[in-house]
Amino acid sequence: MHTGTVEWFDALAGVGEIVLEDGSSVRVTRAGIEGGGGQSLHAGDRVQLDVRPGRDGDEAVGVFTL
Repeated sequence: MHTGTVEWFDALAGVGEIVLEDGSSVRVTRAGIEGGGGQSLHAGDRVQLDVRPGRDGDEAVGVFTL
């Protein structure tokens, strides 16, 4: 498990970026957010997440706000 802060999230496109506590960034998609497809994130949200390798680099999964 990791913690981080949402840098940005485009609710229309369903994608964004989370900056982890170590300073690295991971991509997040709506599918990676816990709670179903209607969920969204907002810049500045503190989140907990898992990171897994994705097609275009690391991606966030199991994301939920703290």
